[in-house]
Amino acid sequence: MSQFPAHHAANGVIRVRGAKAHNLKDVSLTIPRQALVVFTGVSGSGKSSLAFDTIFAEGQRRYVESLSTYARQFLGQLEKPDVESIEGLSPAIAIDQKSASHNPRSTVGTVTEIYDYLRLLYARMGQPHCPNCRKAVNPQSVDQIVDAVLELPEGTKFQVLAPVIRGRKGEYREVLVQARTEGFARARIDGKVVDLADDIVLDKRYKHDIAIVVDRLVRRGEMRSRLADSLGTALQKAGGLRVTSWPLPMPGIGPQIAMWFWLVPISVLGVAFIAWRAQKRHPLDRRTQTLAIAAAFSVGLISQALQRPDTAHLSWVTCISFALVPVALIELLRLVPTLRIGPAVLRPFAAMAPIVLILFVIIPFYPLRTYGDLVGQTFGRNVFGFPIERGDRVFYYGSKGAAAAAQAVVDALDEQSEVGQSLIVGPTDLSKTPYSDAFFYYLFPELDPGTRFIEMDPGIADAPGSGLAQDLEHADWLIQSDVWSGWVEPNTSVDAG
Repeated sequence: MSQFPAHHAANGVIRVRGAKAHNLKDVSLTIPRQALVVFTGVSGSGKSSLAFDTIFAEGQRRYVESLSTYARQFLGQLEKPDVESIEGLSPAIAIDQKSASHNPRSTVGTVTEIYDYLRLLYARMGQPHCPNCRKAVNPQSVDQIVDAVLELPEGTKFQVLAPVIRGRKGEYREVLVQARTEGFARARIDGKVVDLADDIVLDKRYKHDIAIVVDRLVRRGEMRSRLADSLGTALQKAGGLRVTSWPLPMPGIGPQIAMWFWLVPISVLGVAFIAWRAQKRHPLDRRTQTLAIAAAFSVGLISQALQRPDTAHLSWVTCISFALVPVALIELLRLVPTLRIGPAVLRPFAAMAPIVLILFVIIPFYPLRTYGDLVGQTFGRNVFGFPIERGDRVFYYGSKGAAAAAQAVVDALDEQSEVGQSLIVGPTDLSKTPYSDAFFYYLFPELDPGTRFIEMDPGIADAPGSGLAQDLEHADWLIQSDVWSGWVEPNTSVDAG
C-alpha cells in the first residue's frame, strides 16, 4: 500500500470544502482515505460531479503539474474544478483500458517519462545480476577476461565472439558483407555458426542475434598474447558491450553424438534406480554390482575417447568400455521381473516403451552409425567404412567416393610435405564436406590443431582467412607452396608436379 506524507497519514481523510461544480451547491464533506467509498443518490444529485469533476479533476491536475513541459503535451489536462479547497488529496490519474495505440511508448510509464527516470535510477544506483545464475555482473578489462579464459582446462576448445546485432529485426546484409570484407570467416546467427562466404538470407520480419566469430582457439600452452588480441578485436567490433565464448563441438562429431552423451548417463541412472529398487526385494549378486559400477565408469571413458579420436585416447580400455555398457544394461534389466509392482504401476511404463526405445536405442545408434569412422578407429578395424591410409595410420569413412577423394588429398599433402616449403591446408566448410577434424588431425598429427599450418610462413599466416581458405567457395582443400598451389575437388586426383 502506498505511503503518504505525515500530515495526510495522521488525518487519514480527504477534506472537500465549497464544491460548486455543476449542480453542487457549496458542498463540503470529509472522505476517509485508504477505504472504498461509494457515492449514492438519485439521478442529478451530483454524484459524478463530485467524484469526477471535482475530486478526480483536482488530483489529475496536480499530477500533470508535477511532470515536465514535454510530457504535459501528451496528456489531456482537466480544468481547475470549482471548489474552494481540497486537502489530503494525492496526485491521481485514471487509465483507460481500451487503448487503441500499439506504440510501446504509449503506456503511462513511458509517456510520463517515469520509465526513463526509473531506467536511469537502476543504471546509476543498481547492481546488475545474471538472470540465470543470479551472480553480480561487473565490467571486466581485457586482462581480466584473459585470466578467466586461461583457467579453462587444457585442451578446451572455445570461440571468441563479437555480438553486433542482438534481438533486432532486419536482413543485415551490410553487416555480414562488412564482416567478410574485414577478413572474418564465420558468424554465429541465431545460435548457428555459418560461413560468411555463403549467401546468407535473413527474414527481416523476425528478430536475429548476430555475433562475428573473431577467433577459434584451443586452451594449450602460452596463448595470452593471441587471446588478448582476439578479445581486443571482439570488444572493438562489438562496441565494448560483451564478448561471448563457449566450448566448440567435439571434432568430427555431430549434435547426435552430443545428445548420446546425455542419454547414456540418463539411461544408466534409470537402470541403476531399478536395480536399487530390486535390492530391496532381492539382493544383487556380486556380478551385477560390478557390472553396474563398470557401466557408469565406461560412459566417461567413451565420451573422452570420442572427444579426441587419436591413438593416445583410443586404448584397449575404451574398446572394452564400448562393449561393457550394453552388457551391463542388459544385466541390470534382467532384474526388472524381480520387482513386485502391480499392473496399475506397470501400465504407464508399458505405454512409454516406444519413447524409451527411441531415446535410448535408436537415437544413440544413429550417430554411431553415421560417424562410424570413430567407432572403426576405436576398435582398430573397418566397421562400416572405406580406408584412408597414410603410413601406418588408417582412417575409415562410410562413403567410397569421399574416401577416394580424401585419399587423393592425403597423397598430395604427403608429396608437398617432402618439399619442405610452407604449406597451408584447410577445409572450406567442415559442416558441408565429408572430411572432419577427426580425420584431418588423426592422419596429420604434425599439424597444429589451432592453425592447420605446416611450416607456417608468417607472411602467409597474417593473410585474412588463409588458415581455413574460407574465400574459396568451390575448394574442398587448399594446398599452397612455392612449388605447387591448387585445390582438390571430390573424386579427382592431384598432380603435385
